[in-house]
Amino acid sequence: MRSGKVLLTRYEINWLAGLLEAEGCFMAGTPSQPRTPRMYIGMTDYDIIERVAAMLHSSIKHFRIDAEGLKPQYSIQVGGGSFVSLTALLRPLMGQRRQDQIERALSCYAKAIAYPSRAFEVIDPDSEGCERHWLAGYLEGEGHFGLQQFSTRSGPYAYAHFEVCSTDRDVIEHVKSLLHDLYAIDLNIQI
Repeated sequence: MRSGKVLLTRYEINWLAGLLEAEGCFMAGTPSQPRTPRMYIGMTDYDIIERVAAMLHSSIKHFRIDAEGLKPQYSIQVGGGSFVSLTALLRPLMGQRRQDQIERALSCYAKAIAYPSRAFEVIDPDSEGCERHWLAGYLEGEGHFGLQQFSTRSGPYAYAHFEVCSTDRDVIEHVKSLLHDLYAIDLNIQI
């Protein structure tokens, strides 16, 4: 679907905002299309990209398919008027750096030709618990889940852990706050 209305739940838009905070890119137009801003997300996790594509009614692009030693990568782009509509919903949910990227991208937009575009709309604006979905989307992109193993005199020892890394202090503070408020998990931020 290149045009029409796309209805999203508040949970979906929050999950998408978290994922894009972690893995997305918001860009001004290219030299060949200078007035067409774009949102891009690329990952090696096909199931996640497939979910985003279904949500946004977008097509998936494959690249790096046969590169030796590298996983295939999949991407989605949303541009032009569709970008403008989607980022109106996403922008308030993003960290400062991503909000700045969106503003720079939007500053190049000019509807020169009436290309079809999608209009994104939230169908349940007053949903509760959306922060969990934002956190789930963010951890889908930036979270690392593992098992830390040690050898001790009394035998092997292991514990589950997760880690989140970002250059955006405001986003890490938000993640820490959500984990504390929602799950009573206290974390330390390390520089």
